[in-house]
Amino acid sequence: MSKRGYFRVFLKLRIAGKTHYLSNVVKYVKNRLFSCIPVF
Repeated sequence: MSKRGYFRVFLKLRIAGKTHYLSNVVKYVKNRLFSCIPVF
């Protein structure tokens, strides 16, 4: 595998990791908000 191909795969993994992390944070915040707000 060439260095460029490896770098491209690395970038893809980093971007995927960031979006995964962000979605987890959003999920966590939503859960916290819904647990604080009483649902009628």
